[in-house]
Amino acid sequence: MTIVTRLRACDNCGAPLEDPDEILCPECRLRAIWNAKGIPKEQQDAILADIEAKARPGAKIGPFTIPG
Repeated sequence: MTIVTRLRACDNCGAPLEDPDEILCPECRLRAIWNAKGIPKEQQDAILADIEAKARPGAKIGPFTIPG
């Protein structure tokens, strides 16, 4: 017998959610907070791009290297 587990999807962007109690992915939750605070979309995009770049395997952050 095979049990298939389906991940829920973000109500906003459709990204898979690991926590079945969540309705929005982490990026959409951040954007909702930032939108409520009036942070422009361009600034939000820049912040998320910076986070993504620093999370890449091999990225250097100070004296540390992100493992790959």
